[in-house]
Formats: sequence, C-alpha cells, structure tokens
Amino acid sequence: MNKKIISIGLAVIFTILGISFYNSKKASKNTSLNKNTINNEIKTKLKKDFYVKSAFADVDLDMIIEDKATKDSDKNGDYIFITFSSQIFDDKKSDNKTVLDIKNYKLDNKELPKGSAISKKFINEIIIKLPDGYLKGVNSPHKLEISKNLKDKYSNNIKGNLSLNLPYSYNKNSNSNNRTTKKTEQKNADVKNNSNNDSSNKIISNSKDIPNYSIKLGKAIPFTTIVLVELETPHPENYKITVSNTELKQKKNKEGKLVFVSAIKRELNLEDVQNSIKIEIKK
Repeated sequence: MNKKIISIGLAVIFTILGISFYNSKKASKNTSLNKNTINNEIKTKLKKDFYVKSAFADVDLDMIIEDKATKDSDKNGDYIFITFSSQIFDDKKSDNKTVLDIKNYKLDNKELPKGSAISKKFINEIIIKLPDGYLKGVNSPHKLEISKNLKDKYSNNIKGNLSLNLPYSYNKNSNSNNRTTKKTEQKNADVKNNSNNDSSNKIISNSKDIPNYSIKLGKAIPFTTIVLVELETPHPENYKITVSNTELKQKKNKEGKLVFVSAIKRELNLEDVQNSIKIEIKK
C-alpha cells in the first residue's frame, strides 16, 4: 500500500516538474521573441539618412559665416566646421569609417596639410583645425571633399553630396538630392538682396519700401543659431524684423551701428532664414 502511495506521489511530482519546465521554456522563448521585437524596432528607428547638414570655413573661432572675416581673432589655426544629420561614429581615430580621421577629407583638391587635427564639438558636429593662415585669410570660396566610406554611430552609410563648395547648407526644398550650395559673393554677409538678376544672392524684399539688408549666421551653440540682420538705411529703428516667428532685438555693434540680432533655438541654414525672414515698417 505504501509503495503504491509513494509511486502515485512520485508520478504527481514528475508531472508538476514537467509542466513547470514546459512553462519555463515557453516563457523563455516569449522573452527572447520580445527582445528580438524590441531590438528590431530600435534598429528601424535608428535607420535614417546620414548626410552633411552644413559645412563652412572660418579663419578664427567666432563662428560667423561670412566671405572674409573683418578680423582674424585666432592665431592658433584656421578651421572648418561640419554638422552631420545624426550622431557621429568616433570610436576609432584611425579608421576610414570615422569622421575623426583626417584621411577622409580633402580641401581645395589637396589632402589636409600636416599639422591638421579633428575634434568632436558635439554629438553630430566636428571641427577640423588647420595650420594658421592655410585658408589665406578668406572663409570662401573653398571646396571640401568627404569620403564616401563614412558611417554614423548606427552604421548608416553617408549619402548625398560629398563635394561641397563652402559655405554649404542643407536645403529641405531642393529636388536635387535634397542638397544645395550657396554662393557667398556678397559684401560681409551670407545673403544680400540687390537689384541684379543673380538668383544665388538675391532675396525678394517684402515690399518696395523695404531697404536692402544683409544676413550673418552664428553657430556657436548646439541646436541654436544666432541670426544678425543689418539694414541699409539711416533709420533702422523704424523697422521690425522677425525670423522663424522670433522677433530680432535691436542692438548696436562695435561700430555703433544699429543691427537686429537674436539667438533662435533651432538649427537654421541660409535658406531657412531667407524663407522665413519678415521685415516690416513699425506703425
């Protein structure tokens, strides 16, 4: 009798253990499937275009985009600033995939000169430091060529235009690979409206009563653009200027001239400012 009870007890125990093992195995399988699903979702989110958003040269570190700096305030070197569309790959400094390898760049059809160095400025920005005087005192024109082997942190290959006439900026509205370059032949400005037919540097005024103006952009702070507008009029105080729905403040520059300037908490390029600027006569 006791043997029979013991046998029944053992059978029940083995049955319970079998069910527990099956449930444990099933739960483990479900966990594995959930992990794979989550990983695939993350990979899908990280799979995006990797391209150059903007690039410009500067003889100093004032981060003002203009053809020729009025003063070279940095005698330690000349610089090129590049902003990419996503987080950069910078784990190895001697790899043909990383943005920090100087071999991945050419300037004015030449390898970067001896003594050049690249550093990470932000998660998607780099600074190329050149020997002082290498840019010959001008911020443009210069031609920057970037290797097609570059990858971002998520292994996305770089796309788009890789032969850039500086300064270069990404244009959302361009139908040609969604990229564009801007000529900067204006006097001490990125964009200056005038009466000729050169569409590369002409901005249409809001009305015939609006004076000519020039624009400068500063990129010193991540995700922020400093916009400076200067009106060619003896009475700029009679006007109001907004860019991307932000009213620019009136301030005096070093020469004592009244200009309009504000820091806008967005990454703006020349086209963004050109398309959103609004100049009005105060009532």
